[in-house]
Amino acid sequence: MATAIATERVGKTPATRQNVGRVVQVIGPVLDVEFEPEHLPEADVVVLMSASAARAYGRTGATMPAVSIGPETTRAARAAGVEVAAEAETHDLDGIVAAVAAVAG
Repeated sequence: MATAIATERVGKTPATRQNVGRVVQVIGPVLDVEFEPEHLPEADVVVLMSASAARAYGRTGATMPAVSIGPETTRAARAAGVEVAAEAETHDLDGIVAAVAAVAG
């Protein structure tokens, strides 16, 4: 089983934390990582780039608000009990960055 480790940038040096997740799917350059609730990295907002990511995040029971890449992902997130704070207006990197910026202030 492959694992993923979340890192947090502190100054110029990334600091590895004890947040280990299980890689559940790799499709080309896309990597789905699933964390157990007690190992979720701390964050102000979660970025959901697919319906499967939304469902996996919903299963954790975490309460961090989410930003969604598009309507299908938003529907899946809400169905999984996730609070969607914003949805990208354009369903691409620029759209998701703008939505995160709007939510993060």
